[in-house]
Amino acid sequence: MLERLGDVLYWLASATAGLLIAGTAVLLYSSSHMKSADQWYLGGLAGCIALAIWIAGRAARYVLTGR
Repeated sequence: MLERLGDVLYWLASATAGLLIAGTAVLLYSSSHMKSADQWYLGGLAGCIALAIWIAGRAARYVLTGR
């Protein structure tokens, strides 16, 4: 049971991170009034947040399933 919970938490974290990066890409592509430096900053920030979410999912999977 805990193995399944760990896997589900990992999948949710991965999906959330992917949606965050995809949403940021769409936002940056569609906004033409942002400066280039602002776009790089926002993209980097979203990437760091997505990485933190993914690492939290991996940690939950490791703790609950041992993988």
